[in-house]
Amino acid sequence: MSIELNQNIQYLQQTFSNISDLSFSDFELDNKKAVLIYIDGLADKMIINHFFENISRSNSLIKHSEYLSETIEPFDFMKHFFAPVSKVKEVYLYKEVTSAILAGNAVLLVNSVSNALVINAKGWRDRDVSESATENVVRGPKEAFTENILTNTTLVRRKIKDPRLWVEKKEIENITQTSVSLMYIHSIANDKIVSYGDSCR
Repeated sequence: MSIELNQNIQYLQQTFSNISDLSFSDFELDNKKAVLIYIDGLADKMIINHFFENISRSNSLIKHSEYLSETIEPFDFMKHFFAPVSKVKEVYLYKEVTSAILAGNAVLLVNSVSNALVINAKGWRDRDVSESATENVVRGPKEAFTENILTNTTLVRRKIKDPRLWVEKKEIENITQTSVSLMYIHSIANDKIVSYGDSCR
């Protein structure tokens, strides 16, 4: 990984180029640019919100503590600051960052720091995925899709942890403006079929 935050962000944006539910949340950590990256639906919103609630507290502690400001780097402080609340781990390679994001974790990147902090933010939203009442199977998963589109795309993501799993969101019908998501594995799916599905409005 690079010490340049923008370079790291650019790499991840290219890797997840067509994942529309990937979130990049910018903020400052002791006057250093930082970003928290996670996939909406896979990461627990409560943990994400707790993270940002504590950002202002941590910045205040670093700013007003002479000891902290002189002896501890902000990135290291964040690592110890969140350790009691959520499992954290340092990673140093892009593939580790990619895997962590696809697994539902949040990843913290800070400018001038060449490693990343993985925060265990795995969660689930809305009601639990239940067993299908109409399609019973003897073997395999017994999970069924729900009425929530984000829950459904998240369910697929939990099974296929690959950045090539692309999601294209759109709205169809002029009156109802129904939200739909076209999901496919880039470089494997037939381009003609994908183009046809993309043209349906």
